[in-house]
Amino acid sequence: MAEIQNMLALKKNLNKKRPQFIRQEYRIRRKLRHEVKWRLPRGKHSKMREGRVGKVKRVQVGYRSPALVRGLTLTGIRPIVVHNLGELQKLNAKTDIAIFSSTIGLKARAEMFRKAQQMGIKTNVRQDRLDARLAEIKKKAQAKPEQKAEKPAQAQPAAGKKSESLLEKVGEPANTTQPKTELSQPKAKGKKVTGK
Repeated sequence: MAEIQNMLALKKNLNKKRPQFIRQEYRIRRKLRHEVKWRLPRGKHSKMREGRVGKVKRVQVGYRSPALVRGLTLTGIRPIVVHNLGELQKLNAKTDIAIFSSTIGLKARAEMFRKAQQMGIKTNVRQDRLDARLAEIKKKAQAKPEQKAEKPAQAQPAAGKKSESLLEKVGEPANTTQPKTELSQPKAKGKKVTGK
């Protein structure tokens, strides 16, 4: 345990000295400003790739934290992403902290939070925010039936009468025995003549 504490102190000092690793031309190219992810410089004439003095520092092995405390927080707790109750039950309350996955729904999140409290496991979920969100959803669910107004019943045609067809409404009888005549003109051959 004393060794881990020493390594955590060493990690804290290394974090202070470690440079901020930014991409090549991060300050010049506007499209890179919102994307801070590190990418290895690969250009043929890249001074950063060559490791020239005065250029931005590259990610290298010597900047790593000690292997014993790598991945731990500065308090010595290991954050572990949890997706369901089965994964939550495997955690150790003394050494682990549960980070709930963003894909978990609110109902399952509330259930997992209660289970974590019973087991004594720390989580990244705040109880006040969770309760506020649940209360908001319950309030919306209760308000929905009140908002639904009953739609007026549509007037149905009488059983004896048939509904008028579109042609009868226009003025032509629905059942015509006359054959259909083609109203369209025959296509003119040759070039189209446009009037000016």
